Amino acid sequence: MDSGALVPNELTNEMVRRRLGEDDADGFLLDGFPRNREQAEFLDNTLRNSGRTVDMVLELHVSAEEIVRRLNGRRMCGTCGRSWHVEFNATRVEGICNACAGPLHRRDDDREDAIRRRLQLYEQQTAPMLVHYQEKNRLVRVDASGPVDAVGERVAATLGARPNYSATSPQR
Repeated sequence: MDSGALVPNELTNEMVRRRLGEDDADGFLLDGFPRNREQAEFLDNTLRNSGRTVDMVLELHVSAEEIVRRLNGRRMCGTCGRSWHVEFNATRVEGICNACAGPLHRRDDDREDAIRRRLQLYEQQTAPMLVHYQEKNRLVRVDASGPVDAVGERVAATLGARPNYSATSPQR
């Protein structure tokens, strides 16, 4: 993962299968899964076996260069885990967390070379997964450019525009 590679399907699929089998998984939102067509088919089959279906796949769309800019500037606190950004959410003292005064670091997978490898993987693996859900009329694309609050408002409006957007509705 640090190199920009994805976690193997078998591992992520099993983690999702177990979690979806829990009693409180009667309504949920998945973030970062599925990442490829095989995982999408696994998710569809897992949900179908329990009488459920994916109602919506929300794609937060932003340019590749903006992705590089956002991730390359992200810094994580080694003490409390809080996330900062050198441009959009800078700390008062460079390299020091505002919340706990812990040291900040850049994750290995936030280096530009790793980000660009992840973007290549996205085009090779994730884009076909999006086509899978587009063919099922489940894909909704939201413009993720601009400030976090504006993106959040667009996401909320998109979710609110759908009468039922949980992944727990009966199979159609």
